[in-house]
Amino acid sequence: KRNVLVINSYHQGFHWTDEIVSAITNSFVRHGDSFELFIEYIDYKRFPSKIFLREWLRLLRKKYNNDTTALIIVSDDIAFTALKNRRDDLFPGVPVVFCGVNKVDDTITMPADFTGIVEVLDIRENIEFGKILFPLTKVVAVVTDGTETGLGTRQAARDIESAFPGLIFEYY
Repeated sequence: KRNVLVINSYHQGFHWTDEIVSAITNSFVRHGDSFELFIEYIDYKRFPSKIFLREWLRLLRKKYNNDTTALIIVSDDIAFTALKNRRDDLFPGVPVVFCGVNKVDDTITMPADFTGIVEVLDIRENIEFGKILFPLTKVVAVVTDGTETGLGTRQAARDIESAFPGLIFEYY
């Protein structure tokens, strides 16, 4: 059996995370007993602290110290960044596959044995499409949370505001 470690940035019960875990699980089920999945949750939405993350990574090291992990799958920016920065001392040489990563800058300088899908949110195109559907729109409500991903999305919206002089952007 080959061990596959799945590390999620957020918590079980968060719809996005649950969908990713379900997709991963369903993909590996087809291979029978060839793989054993180990699923971990950083829970960063509820505990958004660098100190917490550092302690969580220390626990991960202790938990999988003698492990023979063959592959690591990470979802979202927090898990991706943590593994990009600490993989060599936590899991030397173990390849990493990522999904749901929004920070393109972080993926540009990634190690050669990292691969995955960058999630690109085209806010400008979405607003342009929204204006076609709802031409009388005057206000764009940008709703994000306080996570790194949410704050990045908020900044991306601020960056394109000037392209829509007739619209008022409100941030929540």
